[in-house]
Amino acid sequence: MKIMELEYLRVCLWSLVIGIVAVGSIPADSPASDSNDNLAAYVMGMEQYKQYRGLEGIPRFSKAQIKEILAGELVVQKADINDKGLRYVMSAQILDIDPVDFWLTIIDRPHFADIIGNITESIVSRRFSNHFYTYNLLDAPLVAPRHQVLDVYTNTKLYEVSGGKVWEQYWHKVDDMPAEIKHALASPNLKNIAPGDVKNAVEVKFNQGSWYIYALPDGRTWAESFSINDPGGKIPQWVVNSVSSKVTKTTFDSYSGWARNKLRRHMSADHQEIMAPNGQFMAPSEIRALLAGSATAGK
Repeated sequence: MKIMELEYLRVCLWSLVIGIVAVGSIPADSPASDSNDNLAAYVMGMEQYKQYRGLEGIPRFSKAQIKEILAGELVVQKADINDKGLRYVMSAQILDIDPVDFWLTIIDRPHFADIIGNITESIVSRRFSNHFYTYNLLDAPLVAPRHQVLDVYTNTKLYEVSGGKVWEQYWHKVDDMPAEIKHALASPNLKNIAPGDVKNAVEVKFNQGSWYIYALPDGRTWAESFSINDPGGKIPQWVVNSVSSKVTKTTFDSYSGWARNKLRRHMSADHQEIMAPNGQFMAPSEIRALLAGSATAGK
């Protein structure tokens, strides 16, 4: 039997084990069942806001998948996108992390090199009134490094319609990637590389995605991600698709670990302004004050 077939069987068997544990973890007559029902009702009620997502065509999780997420699973859904040769990856997990801390982590792109292991450099290369461009250089084992410039927004309409309860950032690659990479590499904000270090880097062909989060009544965070990626170059798309689930788990773990263990020390008084869910650039302390009420709205 081929190695890939063995790996597939291993994943399937592990999924069965997880499913048995999730179903059997809380007996039907447990006192916790009422609170679980209330939490499920709250999450289903929050589904109404997904019609205001920043990117079109993002699917929704089924009721069965939401039940798995509520049971503590990281649920990952993947599917091909028509005939484009691309695949989306959608994932969600409930995190035992303050939602404001998680927002400050995922929007603090100038420090992604500290948070995510395969990012060598990450800066804000241009800042506008309600969005910004970010340059990233990514290590890619066994192949040339990749780099890109992304246009990052926060979903102000969603923030307003939800009464400030739902926060989303979304991004896509810029239109003129070569020109924006050239501009970024001339930036004084570069900390870890010099322009000559990227002479062999390959432009990322496609990158689009979002983070969609809100506070749960018990203070935890509902975190949901969506992404479509093509790293470019000669890496077959089936290879990219086959590793996407593992990358998703690593990404959740990286952000969660930083938010839980390092964020509070990192966000000092002199930290540069970053973008709040309402589209404004603010100091982290101002964002924390803005979102404090929203983070407890469901309690």
